[in-house]
Amino acid sequence: MYIKVKRLREYKIENGIFSGILELEDQTLLGIKITLYENNIWRLQIYSDKDKTSNINLPTKSIEIKREDELIKLSGIQTELIILSEPFFFGFKKGDKLVLSLDNHRNVGLLHLTPPLAKKERGFCGTFSLSYEEKIFGLGEFFTPCEKHSQFLEIWVNDAYGTFTQRAYKPLPFLWSTRGWGILFNTSYKTRHYIAYPYKNLVGYYWEDLSSNLDLFIFLGKDPKEIIQKYHAVTGEPEIPPFWSFGLWISRCYYWNEEEVLKVARTLREKNIPCDVINLDGRAWLRHGYQTDFQWDLERFPDPKRLISELKELGFKICLWENPYISEKSPLFKEAEEKGFFLRDLKGNIKKIKWVPEEFQGLHNPPLAGIVDLTNPKAKEWYKDLHRPLLRMGVDTFKTDFGEEIPEDVIAYNGMRGDELHNYYAFLYNQTVYEVVKEEKGEGIVWGRSGYIGSHKIPVQWAGDTESSYEGMFTSLRGGLSYMLSGGNLLWAHDLGGFYGAKPNSKLYIRWAEFALLNSLTRAHGTTPREPWEFGKEAEVVFKKFTYLRYSLLFYLYSFAVLGKKTSVPVMRPLILEFPDDYLSPFIEDEYLLGEDLLIAPVFKEEDERIVYLPPGIWYSFWEKERFEGGKVYNLTVALHRIPIFVREGAIIPRLLKIGRNTEEIKDLLIEVWFPKNQQIKNFYSPFGELSVNYKYVDKDYLYIQVKNATEHKNIYLHVLGINEVKHLEPLEEYKITPYGLVLKLKDQTTNVLIEF
Repeated sequence: MYIKVKRLREYKIENGIFSGILELEDQTLLGIKITLYENNIWRLQIYSDKDKTSNINLPTKSIEIKREDELIKLSGIQTELIILSEPFFFGFKKGDKLVLSLDNHRNVGLLHLTPPLAKKERGFCGTFSLSYEEKIFGLGEFFTPCEKHSQFLEIWVNDAYGTFTQRAYKPLPFLWSTRGWGILFNTSYKTRHYIAYPYKNLVGYYWEDLSSNLDLFIFLGKDPKEIIQKYHAVTGEPEIPPFWSFGLWISRCYYWNEEEVLKVARTLREKNIPCDVINLDGRAWLRHGYQTDFQWDLERFPDPKRLISELKELGFKICLWENPYISEKSPLFKEAEEKGFFLRDLKGNIKKIKWVPEEFQGLHNPPLAGIVDLTNPKAKEWYKDLHRPLLRMGVDTFKTDFGEEIPEDVIAYNGMRGDELHNYYAFLYNQTVYEVVKEEKGEGIVWGRSGYIGSHKIPVQWAGDTESSYEGMFTSLRGGLSYMLSGGNLLWAHDLGGFYGAKPNSKLYIRWAEFALLNSLTRAHGTTPREPWEFGKEAEVVFKKFTYLRYSLLFYLYSFAVLGKKTSVPVMRPLILEFPDDYLSPFIEDEYLLGEDLLIAPVFKEEDERIVYLPPGIWYSFWEKERFEGGKVYNLTVALHRIPIFVREGAIIPRLLKIGRNTEEIKDLLIEVWFPKNQQIKNFYSPFGELSVNYKYVDKDYLYIQVKNATEHKNIYLHVLGINEVKHLEPLEEYKITPYGLVLKLKDQTTNVLIEF
């Protein structure tokens, strides 16, 4: 049941902020407050208890108000909020265009399909109109189609148990439209979203928010990038992990003892496969039944310090698994119980996690466990302190698994009940571990699964448990793209080879490696072995080839992470982010841009074929350097040892040439200029320094290229694709003409080159 808002009874402007009284159909009164912040960020709060409203640390702008007949108009910069007092209505305009408004559609009986704005017994509900052509994106890492029409999605952090349902590890109450609006429901309570949902309202976006006060941020922008950047202005700037995290991570569920770990580590080095991180999963390094007490199982890992030392000598970083639950068998349980560090039920008893009784990987699940109450500052510091001995021993980070299981019938130290804490806990848990890693190591990183508002500030995250199948591979990408479109983490990964199910066959593993090694981050992990030599010689060769390709692109990848911190644009980009005006890009969810200029089209089926859509512009195949016109669909035959990769015309791609064991052993720089067009200026970033490359045509026969501060590499090369003849070169450098263009070695880190061709 709901009671609709009837009218705006009274209002005033005070200190540039609009406030007033709303009257419901049953004469109940609610407060309303409208605030305008810098950059045209609007905030609408409706409340019964003003003391529960909050402020944020953003500069406000004074709202200008004027009245025209029955309308109240609140003005921002090129935006306007119009309000009708009775019947109550509001809408947002950009210029002369109404882009977002309450929905007033009715059925044949003249009843609203869904209420425009109403109070429910618990929380609020409302409906915004949808035009026939607008597309809706966001709401987090759902594995459903990226464009959200006809979907009902509940924002409630879950163990998704795979990628085949509407459950999500990282749901977010933020979405946006191609009409130029975005909305953030600023709450940790459950919200429900029915986007043109057939059983509710096909021409409206109906929502329910279970908060006692409604708190909406409305972002108006010219394109998706601007809207997401405004979302980050409210929720916080994204962060970047250490450079080594961009290298390969290798893992298995599980390496059962130190011999298995060392065998994998040594084999990677013997086979010259670059790798930066080895992950030890939970029921391996920890004593079974005592998770998570941060104590090594000394029967299977008798000398952890020696193991860590040897892995360090081999050039590896070390990641250890954890969850935020402490087994009642562990001595830590008694300590936390005595100190009041666990969440409790409404009767004051410790609330315990009860695991499913089925075995997993041959082991019975752990006994009951307490949930650390991270809202308690002392409990949070205690939990952080449990990590410090391991970090000081040489561990580099933690895989922060789980965090989705907070029951609704608990009460926390800070007064939150479970229905309010549940979503927030996913953020709080990952934030806690991130903080202690940063305190001990100087750089923060976790490998996190669950998330909520603010999790984009805690790098990095992966897609959870994926089935080892082509369908699992595709839906994991779709979830990642949805998360990228939701202002999620700048960097995202999934389990190369899938997590569960039968061991992948060689072909599936190869196709998955080609895809995963060209994600923003890469980790091979699963319940069966994921090392490439486990899948035959051909798989090993292809895996190694794509690992070298990944490492050669690390300068490029890291640069777009640095830029993303400033612009809120992720490293992996759904086509709609780069081509918001293109008709087909909103529907493409099986390919993506890696950075700005590489288009990746993985193969998601057994057949060696792939239909690829190329967005507007001119594109060149990465492998053959063949020219393709954008705005078209191509049906390609794809050899097993490669996938379709396309480079945008005019792109500048920095490549690292000499790859060693890990990210600390890469050197020599190749700067590729792909068929230069007009003028380009690009800046790239790495721990070694900055690189600036720009080029322009002086006239139709002269190309000027400037390279500045080409890092600390001993050898620097320039490859200009598309120039197959040189009449004159200044300064006169050693060069050669290849089938694909001009290659010359630069003498200095800063060089100006003029090419006559």
